[in-house]
Amino acid sequence: MNRKHPLHRAKLAPESASVPAPQPGGDSRALQQGFTLALLISALLLGWLIHDRLRLFQSGLRLEGTVIAMPVSDERIAGSHPGSTRQATRLDVIVQVPDPDHPGQTLRFRELTPVLHLWVETGQRLPVLLAPLRRADEPLLVAAPAQLALPFVLAGGWLLGLWAMSRAAYQHSERPRRLYVLLLAALLLPPLIGQLPVWRAQAARAEDQRIEASWPAWPELEAAAPRPWWWSQLSWQGMDPLSADPDAIARHRQRLDAGGRPGQAQGHYKLDHALMLRERADPQAMAMRLSAGGTRSGHLPLYRFYLDHFLDARWQSPHNPRNNDRNLMTELAATVIYMEVQAGRVTPALAERLLALDKVQGADDAETQQRFVRAYCGALQAVHGRALAREMVQPLISEGMAAAERRGDHAALRSWQDIWSRAVPEPSGALQP
Repeated sequence: MNRKHPLHRAKLAPESASVPAPQPGGDSRALQQGFTLALLISALLLGWLIHDRLRLFQSGLRLEGTVIAMPVSDERIAGSHPGSTRQATRLDVIVQVPDPDHPGQTLRFRELTPVLHLWVETGQRLPVLLAPLRRADEPLLVAAPAQLALPFVLAGGWLLGLWAMSRAAYQHSERPRRLYVLLLAALLLPPLIGQLPVWRAQAARAEDQRIEASWPAWPELEAAAPRPWWWSQLSWQGMDPLSADPDAIARHRQRLDAGGRPGQAQGHYKLDHALMLRERADPQAMAMRLSAGGTRSGHLPLYRFYLDHFLDARWQSPHNPRNNDRNLMTELAATVIYMEVQAGRVTPALAERLLALDKVQGADDAETQQRFVRAYCGALQAVHGRALAREMVQPLISEGMAAAERRGDHAALRSWQDIWSRAVPEPSGALQP
């Protein structure tokens, strides 16, 4: 018989079908998951960096700064072992820019930037970006191309290096295709989410412009206290301060104070600036509001404008004997003189006008009078010296003591006697012309 063995008739399956693709073991899967997590976190951080720089370019103010120093210093930093230290060289650049919020003043900031040491020199001009609602301790950003590119080069290099190391872990896996999509999404997610507030802010600015278009013009106020460059960055949130009721204004102030977020001081300035238009014919209401809430250094232009234009106003509240033009204007004048002296601008003309109108002498609050005397003495002391300044304000002190004796106010008399126990304002730097 010529039969073939059954095995001879069987067709062998292709080799590729008989050998299954290798599957990653437990260790390989853990390695893949670790690389996936590290890559996604790195992509998110790079996306956040893109969002942060984009935010500054969209809403920040571009200034021209000057390199005033390039210090090189050695400092000790923590070593790799507990308790150990090592020495490192620190390359800083100190840049000075004009202060947009205080004309005539400057801001200085120090930045650790070894890259700039390679190509800048002292005295060289550099572009600087200033965040609109920055905190006092928030650094400015040097917008030089090399400085802007460095974080992206470092973050992008780290991401590419991590991807190169992870290729072996994904050698027999189809997951890299999905990972490409995940990485792209992680990279684009922070900028896209960051643009949502930008789009909302643009709509809010359009609404604010509609509200402010109906406001009356006050050229003198705009000249003395112009709207700052960050004005449009803070929204009225649908409230028109010139027609809103007091409860709505109080709620707006509460929102400004909530959480201590950046823009708090700017928001109060913007609101008080607008309310001056509303209270233009009511010097008493204006003085009460400017005196409320404590001293705000950013309000100096508003304080000065009020005293320049309403110093002759007189009133006396029937409900509160201390609510009168003498007390409130003396208090505001003392605040302005304090700030001016500390900034190096000594102009005793405001104090002399106040004294000529008997505002200080007519004030019935001893603490307010004493604060004014110390401020006035600081202004005189910067020009004439301490001894002569105290001699010049002595008649005010004697008059205050005599008034306290007539009223039988022993506490006020003791405070007049100890008036120099509190500090007199002094210029923080050289006097300005």
